[in-house]
Amino acid sequence: MDQQAAQWWEVAGASAVASGAFLEAIEHLKAGLSLVERLPESSSRDALELKINISLGIAILSIMGYASPDLESIYDRRAVLCQKLGDPMAQLHALWAKGSWRIVSDDVVPCIEIGQSMMPMAEQIDDDGARTEALFIDAIGRYYHAEFAASLQSTQKGMQLFDADKAIYHLRRTGQHAGVAHLCYLALNQWHLGQPNSAMASMRQGLEMAETLDHPFSVAFALHHHSWLSVSMGRGDEAVKMADRQIEVSQQQAFFFWETTAMLYRAGGLLCTGDTQAANEVLDEAITRYQGTGARLATPLYMSYVASAKRQIGDLAAAEHAVHRGLDAANTFADRFALPELWRQKARLAQSQKDRGGVAESLLNSVDVSRDHQAITDELASWLHIQRWLQQSGLEVIGNLDQQSYSVEEVQETINRLRAQIQPADFDIPTLT
Repeated sequence: MDQQAAQWWEVAGASAVASGAFLEAIEHLKAGLSLVERLPESSSRDALELKINISLGIAILSIMGYASPDLESIYDRRAVLCQKLGDPMAQLHALWAKGSWRIVSDDVVPCIEIGQSMMPMAEQIDDDGARTEALFIDAIGRYYHAEFAASLQSTQKGMQLFDADKAIYHLRRTGQHAGVAHLCYLALNQWHLGQPNSAMASMRQGLEMAETLDHPFSVAFALHHHSWLSVSMGRGDEAVKMADRQIEVSQQQAFFFWETTAMLYRAGGLLCTGDTQAANEVLDEAITRYQGTGARLATPLYMSYVASAKRQIGDLAAAEHAVHRGLDAANTFADRFALPELWRQKARLAQSQKDRGGVAESLLNSVDVSRDHQAITDELASWLHIQRWLQQSGLEVIGNLDQQSYSVEEVQETINRLRAQIQPADFDIPTLT
């Protein structure tokens, strides 16, 4: 009797997930799980529990995001069930889930390790869909670790192997669409590596793909990354527009996590347009909400937004706290992609404090980190900031305690060299104000 009832709850829960009724799905699936736990041990019992576990994970992920504390125990149990059942594809999906949870909780290096362990599994399964999923976990880990060239290679290979039907099969087991995901991170990598036009084209392709799927989560995912890229490009109005769309979709679907990240990028867009007071008000609420989801990923980026807003409204202590919090997160969790912008924010803070030595040290740190990342766009943004600062301060040379020094002429030569390496674009490479 319990097994039949549990099966009914599983079907009802899976149907609710498919229709986007995630709160209803969670209620149904938890009811089914409580019945399964009373059943005697058997392979059929484990198979039923695994079905419930997968749907429950997708429902919670959709509402509360990848790092929801509730997901850790669900994913741990999934790994046990997959091991007992001996299903290689299910085991790969279990690793995918664990990798996505670990990185958004901000364990970047373990995510890369999980991605690497998935690759031989995908080869053993011998399925391009499985390879595409494994490549995404590798790509996202390497992106946040600021290994942009390696991440780009994984996203490109993922798109070469992409198959629309296989992507839907995996979406029903992970909650995420591989094609949309790969295109978004292809775009972000292209941006850092000096391909701004290609980056925006890839991002728009990802959003267009999401809009064909009848899958609101994918639309929210694409809008999240589109607004992020728009902020990075200094396209504030576009960032706000995309963020507002993301908020609308999220409120319709009860996507608390995606609504929260939309608020963060809306604030970033407002900073780009000069509406600092409005940005500051949004950020205060959004950062608190983001922490409540269990997520720590991209904290360095979001702290650069906070630092910019707080400095511009005159709260230098809060701006300094945000910079140090961002740097600490980058160093502690290896979430390094936004380090150049954080150092530029530290330089702006030093400017406000009339600390010329601090400005020079921070800006040259930004250059060094960009070079370590092989991030041409980030390096150019740092040199442009150096050039503006030298002009404003009337200095002829920038130098630091490590004996690095560059004349105004050398700065201009470097800018010219970097511009020649970057894909021509219809806008100047910006930095946050």
